[in-house]
Amino acid sequence: MSIKIIKPMKKFTFLVALFLGACTATYQSGGGLGNKTKSTKYIYKVQDLKLEDHYGDIDFTLDIAKEEGSPVEPAIDYIYDSFKKEIENNKGNVLKDNKSSDILLKIDYSKYTTKEFGSFNDKYYKTFIDLKYSFRDNLKDEMIAENIQSLSENGSYATESNLNANQKAIKNILRNEDLINFLDNIKKSSSSVTSKYLNRLSKNLLRDFKTNKKGENYPVNIAFVGLENDKSDFSALITSSLKNVWPPTEFKFYTRRRINNILEEYKLSLSGITGNEKYMKDLELKSVEYIIGGNITKPENEQIIELQIIDVKNGEIVASESIHVIK
Repeated sequence: MSIKIIKPMKKFTFLVALFLGACTATYQSGGGLGNKTKSTKYIYKVQDLKLEDHYGDIDFTLDIAKEEGSPVEPAIDYIYDSFKKEIENNKGNVLKDNKSSDILLKIDYSKYTTKEFGSFNDKYYKTFIDLKYSFRDNLKDEMIAENIQSLSENGSYATESNLNANQKAIKNILRNEDLINFLDNIKKSSSSVTSKYLNRLSKNLLRDFKTNKKGENYPVNIAFVGLENDKSDFSALITSSLKNVWPPTEFKFYTRRRINNILEEYKLSLSGITGNEKYMKDLELKSVEYIIGGNITKPENEQIIELQIIDVKNGEIVASESIHVIK
């Protein structure tokens, strides 16, 4: 983040500018938007953006970058809090843990400049804002949208011009057409909140696998063998989620039907799989390198789903994740 500070004009410069009718003078931004953070306190006011249908129940993480030489930390906090207020006002959530969120909003840099214009009774302020931003799909680690928001807004006071500019910039960013289309597709593809939880579980399991199996040769053959104690349709939903979240160019999924004869023969639980050498050998003959299995428990008002990835060759548990699905 970088802030441009306009130095005060000398007296003769001021007179010349006044004569030309284009007087500009220094305004030292404050409230995190300048070096003297206590000079002015900016307070962000939420707008009526009417984005609840798009943002409702979507989890965001905010990453506000700080460029080298940028002013003090409250500048970051001011922008962060402004976005957070708008997202939460539209029924979205802002999480600190990027691992658990659906979308990452990243501000790569921000530039705020506030100038004073006019003279005497015609004095007004203008705030200039440049924000380079991007939205990323955390499930697939893909770009949704990126752009640079550049604008300026006037105000009778510096605080007013800054608020006007900041509100307009945030409104334009949160109404990004590509993002809105993406959010609408999430709503359409997720028949229930459960689908969202399962997609997050699949994403976290994938991250664990890639972290623990660095250097793996892709594509990898992998089979999902279902959940123990699954009396509903969670196994089918997880299969769909895994295929949706895990890159098809890196992972080839074997359906349960293809290994059903093995499952029927051994009737093994997840805990028994790792200790049965014949089961492992049969799976290896079918070119399956890893299997995903797990179980589901149902305490009051929630369901706990646990998944593990097991290396077929040695029975090692290479990744595990769990998630609580609130009813």
